[in-house]
Amino acid sequence: MSETVEEVVELSWLKEVCADNFLFIISNMKEIVHTNTLNVRVRGKHVKLLNVWDFSVNQVWNYCNELSCRSIKDRNRWLSEYDLQNYTNGVNKELGLNSATLQMFGHEYVTRHKQFKNAKINWRKYGGAKCSLCLIPVRKDCTSFKRGQVYYNRQYFKVWDSYSLNNYIFKSGSFNEDSRAAVASMLWLNSNQSRQQARPVLV
Repeated sequence: MSETVEEVVELSWLKEVCADNFLFIISNMKEIVHTNTLNVRVRGKHVKLLNVWDFSVNQVWNYCNELSCRSIKDRNRWLSEYDLQNYTNGVNKELGLNSATLQMFGHEYVTRHKQFKNAKINWRKYGGAKCSLCLIPVRKDCTSFKRGQVYYNRQYFKVWDSYSLNNYIFKSGSFNEDSRAAVASMLWLNSNQSRQQARPVLV
């Protein structure tokens, strides 16, 4: 079957578009960012301080839980992370926490609230057989890696550095507790390795 002039023009146009898209993808392949999650264990001497912060964070979570439940019951309104941020503004000084930690924890609460779609979700408990594991989120602009230690909230935390973290740029993460009751720092890191740049970089 012979092709009309319009069909030939359309096919040539599609070939040019596909070729341009292919060249765009190839040109940007060297800028692909690889995200790694590295777990480094914190020295045992810091567990006491992290437990104090964990208790404060649990109080903030439970406060947000009670506040959100009352808002839904009395006003039929679900609180957003910005609403919770206004209610918890300034309390970080009383609890000895970083303000970014409270903001991130408020965002985490709203995320779980939307996930389970309940007026009230589980409380975070401190101590006992059914206690909640330690969770202290940290943000990029408030955390750094200095002199072989994680610096956060004006405190230095020595870690078992098995990844040579000096070669990376910190992105975000949290202090977590595993089932063995050992507190660890989970760091989210970006390793931006292009064809022209072999050195790992964390953003």
